[in-house]
Amino acid sequence: MQMTEPKDNQTVLPTEPIRIDDPRVFFASERTLLAWIRTSIAMMGLGFLVARFGLFIREMMIMRGDHSATTPKYSLFIGVGMVVLGIIMAVAAAYSHYSFLKLLDIRQFTGSLRRWMSVMIAVALGLLGIAMTFYLVSVR
Repeated sequence: MQMTEPKDNQTVLPTEPIRIDDPRVFFASERTLLAWIRTSIAMMGLGFLVARFGLFIREMMIMRGDHSATTPKYSLFIGVGMVVLGIIMAVAAAYSHYSFLKLLDIRQFTGSLRRWMSVMIAVALGLLGIAMTFYLVSVR
């Protein structure tokens, strides 16, 4: 690999491009998928919290004996919307990662189980999010 000479505070970069069959490309893709999964979990968790916060406020109003006041209704819609957004993020990340994996020849540095494991986790997370959405809508 040939290196270029650095010029006044510049970073030295290799002149040859990184090969697509380099294991670092696969692991970078895995890290990206996991970051999207982590973000979708956070989005779904926050959505669940927002949706249940309206129920908490309603219960507090009942305990205070204030039945005439209007109960908050928007928290359920906002919370369910955030959960649905988290589902979309998880499924889109799984699809994007799987599409990228089809381009790679990863048999030389990982087993076939590893190729499917991360995609299946993202799909399972999407299914759990769908179940959470039905739960939030059914328990008002």
